[in-house]
Amino acid sequence: MFQESKDELALILFGTDETNNDLADEDNYQNINVAFSLSPANWHLFEEIQKIKPGNNQADCKSIKKKSRV
Repeated sequence: MFQESKDELALILFGTDETNNDLADEDNYQNINVAFSLSPANWHLFEEIQKIKPGNNQADCKSIKKKSRV
């Protein structure tokens, strides 16, 4: 599975108890955890997915809408 795919994935968790992201400061982008940085999928990604536990916090999040071409 990992040998053929060159697709890159990232695992970003919102509402986590911890903050781990490059944009975070004292007031912004809190409770957001970049658990797996953008890279080809590997076993470490699956290990991180297995560790996910629900958080009870709100997080700063911006929705990005992709415009369709007509």
